[in-house]
Amino acid sequence: MNAEHLALRERVGMIDLAPFVIFDIAGPGTLEYLQHLTVNNCDVAVGRSVYTPLLDARGGFRSDLTMIRVADDAFRVVTGAFDGPRDEHWFRTHLPEDGSVTFMTTPSRSRRSECGGPRARALVNRSRLTTSPTPRFPTERRRRC
Repeated sequence: MNAEHLALRERVGMIDLAPFVIFDIAGPGTLEYLQHLTVNNCDVAVGRSVYTPLLDARGGFRSDLTMIRVADDAFRVVTGAFDGPRDEHWFRTHLPEDGSVTFMTTPSRSRRSECGGPRARALVNRSRLTTSPTPRFPTERRRRC
């Protein structure tokens, strides 16, 4: 396990995302919403990620998850398969009533694996992947079959 961790941290590696649940949270109120729900500071540059716990109103631990800022007003949240339904409920019950934040669960068929690490971009650029950006996630790449 240590060798895999070091390879991803220092070079490049593939991550199987099948066991994870992924949410997309977007809208003009997203940053304020996430800053209220999470422990760590989510106000990071686009493309950066934040690993953070979620706490309940009394400061008790609910979950830990990773959030990737994909646009100024959009984040992708990655959480464990077991925690997914519980985290989804927590996020949805705390959505602002003014509609400034949208919450969407990403279907499992839309994800398989992810390339990560400091050399990931070079590997992806050499592959036969083609860019298929969406308005919310302009850096997303998918293999054309």
